Amino acid sequence: MHDLPSYPSIGVQTLPLITQLLLGRPRSFRQDAKRLIQQVQPAPKILGSPPRGSARGLVLAVNHYYRPGFGAWWIALSIASAVPVEMHWIMTSAWVYPDRFRSWTVTPLSRWALARIAYCYGFTSAPPMPPRPHEHAARAAALRKLLRTLDHIPSPVLGIAPEGSDSGDGNLSPPPDGVGHLFLHLQQRKMQFCPVGVYEEDGCLVTHFGQVLELGALTRDDRVSREAILEKVMHGIAACLPPALRGCYK
Repeated sequence: MHDLPSYPSIGVQTLPLITQLLLGRPRSFRQDAKRLIQQVQPAPKILGSPPRGSARGLVLAVNHYYRPGFGAWWIALSIASAVPVEMHWIMTSAWVYPDRFRSWTVTPLSRWALARIAYCYGFTSAPPMPPRPHEHAARAAALRKLLRTLDHIPSPVLGIAPEGSDSGDGNLSPPPDGVGHLFLHLQQRKMQFCPVGVYEEDGCLVTHFGQVLELGALTRDDRVSREAILEKVMHGIAACLPPALRGCYK
């Protein structure tokens, strides 16, 4: 469509990258993101100021924008290309579907390919959200691994989409259970939170960086704190989106 951005497809420029990822060769996600974003037409827009990080670490929380034909990887690529440091992302370990055919074909292939991508970039992969009953233990283990990984990264910058999956209509939707608990852990480590909104508008991919949130006053008892932190982060993301995409956070 003429009113949507043009994204590069698999071809001469992207095939070498895909080949190296499938071979499991370590790469810089920031450098790859910058190369791929340069191929998007028209040039994507950046609103706000990309944060430079903080001494105790930074969490970039972004919406999981969706429309048919838009790959969610462009959300991470658009942010990583603008942030001036290498980021660590928590990503899904598989694509899951409601129908049996894709569950038996695409899901196993995606699990293999996404594991390769996570390995090459040093990302943390976790079962899709919300986790299926047999995946709860695996997701808890992945989050523990994430926290251990952050311990070994000086001033880490973590990228995460709290919704964990497509909303179906592109609107911001409430995260599944467990995300508030993770955010509380990150906040207790004195990591700062910066909301980001990624969307398409007037034929252009837009990445809108919000202001770093003040969450220190929200730490009371754990249950209240995690709910309050999650609400403030989600409303921060909503403020970075057009009103039509804010969902229940308008």
